[in-house]
This record gives sequence, structure tokens and C-alpha cells, in this order.
Amino acid sequence: MIPYKKSCLFGCLLLVINLGLTDRSGGSQSSPLIACDAGRVRWSDLSFSAKNILAAVNVDVHLGSLPETEVQTALPASPRGVPVHSSSSMVYHLSFSNSVDPIFRPAVKSSHLIWFDPQQGAVLGRIRFRQGKDDFEKKYIINLVVIIEITLFDQLNKKQLKELLVKCWMTHDGSWFYNSARELGVDAANKLNKAAIKTLSVIEMQRIKKAMGWENIKIKTLEQLNDFISNAFSVLKGDFMDFNYSFPESNQIHWEISQCFAYNGMKMFGFEKQYECGVMYRISCWLDALGIKHTIEPEIDKCLLNSREKCSGDIILNL
Repeated sequence: MIPYKKSCLFGCLLLVINLGLTDRSGGSQSSPLIACDAGRVRWSDLSFSAKNILAAVNVDVHLGSLPETEVQTALPASPRGVPVHSSSSMVYHLSFSNSVDPIFRPAVKSSHLIWFDPQQGAVLGRIRFRQGKDDFEKKYIINLVVIIEITLFDQLNKKQLKELLVKCWMTHDGSWFYNSARELGVDAANKLNKAAIKTLSVIEMQRIKKAMGWENIKIKTLEQLNDFISNAFSVLKGDFMDFNYSFPESNQIHWEISQCFAYNGMKMFGFEKQYECGVMYRISCWLDALGIKHTIEPEIDKCLLNSREKCSGDIILNL
């Protein structure tokens, strides 16, 4: 048989199967639309292949099942809404995979996985995947009202999302400094960097206080400051920011930094000897924005890691 005729016949077969799975004849029908038993569906795997001088095509179809209790772990979790559940104890999945390998272009592989209720014909979830041209993977969960596409935002937990955003933010920060230094010189980049930090810190503190419900609270005690800093760092600090801080005295914050991400970035750019510390300057600007008078010991200009193994010191508070 000529390959394209085979393709047409096979396409028709899939269409019939799909219609058989999803067709609904109305509420008056008492018997299930498809029982997916051996008497009605006499196959679990179908394969097709065709090849000519221009391309090779391979198609595989698989019909399988899982107990309804196990499907919840196989399907992507619904980020909102009420997902559709199966009316029977078993849930079936139909997978369709195909590859097209043209002679003059890269091969393209795609697959579809559909979970459905064999009694009602209702689709419960779907996963689409393509590789070789405009690669993508998309997941869908079927809710009672809408179909929700599962995105990366839905799959990341809060910690993973924060880490991704903070890393991107710090990468932008370093890239901005690097390009400013190349265009205007390191001295000008240091000056602009500190000006930007000073402007940003006021807005940061306002937003953190609002998020905490502290808009009208003035920090007057070390306990309040400790609570505020812990909450601020919980959203602004990434795991790659390797530092520790403590409150050894009632008016003192002690900090230690062994591996500074900012110093390592400047060292990669070749600016570490000229870089004026922006990390501790940012902390100092935070305290200024909170109305807390303070001094930093030792006084910091250029990065301390140029002259010592560990960046450490104390912030003396006047609460």
C-alpha cells in the first residue's frame, strides 16, 4: 500500500477511536459510552511506520489504565479550582507518540497523553510534548469550570520561586554594574550603584513593612528589629548569599561573610580591587530608611575580602 494511503487510513482509525472515547449521546443513555473491556476494545498497543525517499514516519498508540487512587500522583496538581474526578475505580490513559524525520530537516518528535474517565468519557488531564522544532511541554488539568494550563509558576514551590527570582535580580544587578563600568569607568559605576541602592532601599523597606502590616509601626527595640530583619531576609535573601548575622549585644549586629557573591562577581569581571562594597551599604541604607541611627565597624569603602579571608564586622545601633 502507498505510504500516504496508510497514513490516511491510520488517521481515520485514530479519529474513530477518539470519537468513541469522547462522544456523548445525552443524559437519557443509561449504559456507559465505553467500558474499555476486552469485549469492546481489543487492543492496547498500535504501531504504524512509513518511509519514502523524503521522510520516515513512526506512530505509536498505547491504551492503559491505573486505579483512580493512583491517578492523582500521575496527573499534575491543580493550582486552583476543583479538578474533575473519575466516576469509576479505574482511569484510562491514551498516549499517542509520533516522530517525523524529513531528509532535509531535523527530526520532530511529539507526544500526547490524555487521562479520561471510561464511564463518562470525561477528560481528566492532558500532557503535550514536542522536541525538535519549537520544543515545548505543556500540562493541563481539567477543572469543573475551566481547563487550566499548568505552568512553571504552578510547579515551583515558594522557595524555588524565590531563589530563581533573587538570582535573576542579582544577575541583572551585576550585569548593570559591569556594563556601566565598561562604558563610564569603575569609579562612575560605583557612584551610580550606591545612588541606585539608596533610592531602592527606601522603597524596599516600605514594601516589606506593608507586607508585614507594619506600616504604622516604628521600630524601637532590638526584638522588633530582629523580627523585621528575619522577615525581610526570608524573601530578599537567596541561598547563594552565604552570610550569618547575630545580636551579641543589645545595641549590636555582628555579621560574617565567607563567600561573597558580589565580590566573586566583581572578581570575575576583574573589578574586585576597585569595587566599593554594595552589600553592606545596602544594609546600612535599609537601617537609614527605617530611621535607625547606626555606625559600621570597620568603616567599609573597598571590599574587605581584598585584605582578609573573611568579611566581618559590627553594626552599632542607636535605638
